Amino acid sequence: MLIIKQITPIEIYQNRERFPDYVSEQLSTLITGRVWMTDLEQIVHRFQLHKITKMTQEDILTYHWNTERVDEIIRETFDEVNKHLPFDSVSFTVFPALFYPWFKQHDRSIWTNGFTNGPNSIQIAVPPNPDEVFLRYMVAHELHHATPINPIYNLTADNFSLSEWFKMEGGAELFALSLYEDKRWWKDDFTSEVEDMYKQSMKTHLDSVDAKIKNRFCFGDPKNGIPYLAGYAFAYNVFRNFSERNPKLTYLELLEVDSSRIIQEYIHLE
Repeated sequence: MLIIKQITPIEIYQNRERFPDYVSEQLSTLITGRVWMTDLEQIVHRFQLHKITKMTQEDILTYHWNTERVDEIIRETFDEVNKHLPFDSVSFTVFPALFYPWFKQHDRSIWTNGFTNGPNSIQIAVPPNPDEVFLRYMVAHELHHATPINPIYNLTADNFSLSEWFKMEGGAELFALSLYEDKRWWKDDFTSEVEDMYKQSMKTHLDSVDAKIKNRFCFGDPKNGIPYLAGYAFAYNVFRNFSERNPKLTYLELLEVDSSRIIQEYIHLE
């Protein structure tokens, strides 16, 4: 079963005077069971929903998307992904895509971004006129995270290392990009020269579970030479290299590979 709930900007605006209650009514199911974010405020912060309550109605309308078309795209993409990965009852919650610093030089149509809060539970933010190929890629990426057989759900904060993060994101990137055209804007900044520097900085931190260290290498540190979302670009390169060396492995088998093994093969650690 596939459940899609679209939280439109105008709905948030209309409920701005009772925003905490509205959020609780609409999103409380997202923090039950095995989840990464255990508080509704974390989800509100992740998708910047507070900002909607402070906009004018005129501004709000510029964030609206075609709900019927987005529903159709999610369903079509799920049907394709479900040919390769198993799911239980999957829920999608769709939010408006608001500005992040890394979007500064990029067209609004590729502001789509997502988060998987647990098995079968996906939240995705879409702009008013999303690039449909990029949206499908993002949905497929999040579905790879959301399959209940994904071994990330055996991890805790104490053993979810940088190495495991690379495996999680690299596997999702390889999977999504095997199905849909590559329109990742962040790959252009991750040149071979940047990657060489990145490897040298990162390789002593592979076992780290420190959130600050992981955030730096996962999401970027532009002031210190690490481009936005460098970790995603690196993780994809790692997994693509491993997949090319092991072409007979299925998507399900790739879920089970050892994270340290594939990274060491790629960066030639001893």
